[in-house]
Amino acid sequence: MGRLNLRLLACLALVVLGVLALAACGGSSSSDSTGSSGSSTEAEPEAGGGETGGEESEGGGDLAAAEAAVEKAEAPAKLNLPSEPLEMKKNAGKLVYYIAPSLQIPFVAELAKAAEAAGKAADIKVVTIDGKGKADVFNQGVETAIAQNADGIILQAIDPAIVSGPLQQAKQKGISVVDIFNRGPKTPLPPTVGAQITLDYPQSGRTMANFIAADSGGDAKVGVVTWGIYEIYKEMLPAFEEELEKNCPDCELEAVKDVSPTGPATELQNVTTQMLRQYPDMDYVAPVSDALGMQMLPAVEAAGREVKIVSADGQAAALEAVEEGPPFAADVSDPPLESVGWSAMDQVGRLMAGAKPSEQDADLPTQLFTEGEVPPIEERWPGFENYEAEFLQLWGLK
Repeated sequence: MGRLNLRLLACLALVVLGVLALAACGGSSSSDSTGSSGSSTEAEPEAGGGETGGEESEGGGDLAAAEAAVEKAEAPAKLNLPSEPLEMKKNAGKLVYYIAPSLQIPFVAELAKAAEAAGKAADIKVVTIDGKGKADVFNQGVETAIAQNADGIILQAIDPAIVSGPLQQAKQKGISVVDIFNRGPKTPLPPTVGAQITLDYPQSGRTMANFIAADSGGDAKVGVVTWGIYEIYKEMLPAFEEELEKNCPDCELEAVKDVSPTGPATELQNVTTQMLRQYPDMDYVAPVSDALGMQMLPAVEAAGREVKIVSADGQAAALEAVEEGPPFAADVSDPPLESVGWSAMDQVGRLMAGAKPSEQDADLPTQLFTEGEVPPIEERWPGFENYEAEFLQLWGLK
């Protein structure tokens, strides 16, 4: 698929995520963080190290620590199976509803399809509801699951607060609920959710900061673009700032742009263009998500100067851009989506069987991919080659 088509898919993801954000906020947004053209929060000097951000050293900070962290993050990720086996046969014939935010987004559809395949292997019927990016459809999906006497519900990237009423009913009926990608592994779950599938978003932020420190030799001028409306990025941003200050005190965090998740791609490109003009020495931009990074890419390319993009998520479009080289320099990637679908079925299976949730399912591994170091997709995840067979063995089905 060409880069243009991939950018269009990323744009669609951006629009749908915006709908989710609006629903989470009751249909309104704060002018302090998500103005119509994207608002800007200028970073305090100490946030990024700058002139007052920690003790300076001749080496530009603890670059050895940053380099070691980057090397560790680049190590091939491996499937981290739950430590306890699961008697999945207890769940044979049960019914699980998978509520997806929008099946028009390729990575959403891929993850839902993987969960369906895992359910079929475990003799569990999985019904997928296309949320179509609409809060009322999300609620209808959960209500349908309740009406159909579902045994489990999986919410993919849908804030439980959006469907809080139906989730209360699901809890009263004893339906097991699993949440995917809404918070870091250490953030408490809402009382209506029994378990989650997620990864360490603060660690992803630290990895991004360490790459910038090491890649720049301890002297970078950085701009961050974030979606402050989402909890996962509220967790990621402080970790990024603290790690940059610790390991790169000579680096400067010049600006933090908190943009509107409902804005079109052109809006984000304008924000990026304005930021680069305002800070002519800025040489790194760090969007917290590939959905942002891919929309910023045209503006960075058009700037006509050396500016590197360092992002997170591992979406196919972004990894392709990293493979092609600058300006996309690095990406902290989630594990392969197919395996995430099986982890989701493992987690909901544990709840339905009355077992303890898995800590491993709730803290998935990530891997840093850098320029020139992105293998072909069929060779990208050697540590996950036999994930299906390993899950089946863990479940006592093989």
